[in-house]
Amino acid sequence: TNSAGTATQTVSFVCELPKDENPEKEEVEESKDKDSDKITICHKPPGNRENSQTLTISKSAWPAHEKHGDTIGPCKD
Repeated sequence: TNSAGTATQTVSFVCELPKDENPEKEEVEESKDKDSDKITICHKPPGNRENSQTLTISKSAWPAHEKHGDTIGPCKD
């Protein structure tokens, strides 16, 4: 009941289409994965760029790595 004495109710529901009719569903399910906030990068250590290493990092750490020249995806041999 709100201050005017009127009762309010919130109702929510989920409607899912069959997977073949809802291509985004798979992406949503993947985003629930505990590792979905991670990306694989080729880390090129400052001062030792020849010693590149494939790392998996948090997406939130990516901007700092990008600033010093790291690239998204595994390192190429």
